[in-house]
Amino acid sequence: MIAGIFTIIGIYALCALIVHVSHYFHLKKKGEIELQKVHYVIISYQNEKLIEWVLRSIFFFFWFHGKEVKITVVDKGSTDDTLAITNRMILHKDLQIKSVSINERINLENKIIDKNVTVIDLTKDIGLQNNPLL
Repeated sequence: MIAGIFTIIGIYALCALIVHVSHYFHLKKKGEIELQKVHYVIISYQNEKLIEWVLRSIFFFFWFHGKEVKITVVDKGSTDDTLAITNRMILHKDLQIKSVSINERINLENKIIDKNVTVIDLTKDIGLQNNPLL
């Protein structure tokens, strides 16, 4: 008797979930729902051991919360595999790479000042404080 009640409640909950998910995708397809897009700028230099973990954790966090994220990786001239790892991630995600020369490093912070952009500077120890998974 109790198993039958739980079965009915479970089927009802599953049907309600299917209706809500299909309605969400229908509205998204029509363009009535727009996901909030978050923009991250990651400043890196010789961070081959850290860059993939940071990128994947940001993408996973915002995917899990139902938000779109755009990440711009600003490289300060790395000679290790940082750019190769980032190039591999471009194939699957909304990711941009920009290389910065020595003269542009001074003006970098002035160009990125925006309230909708979160900057993670991997060249400093305190740069990971803005990572959502930490």
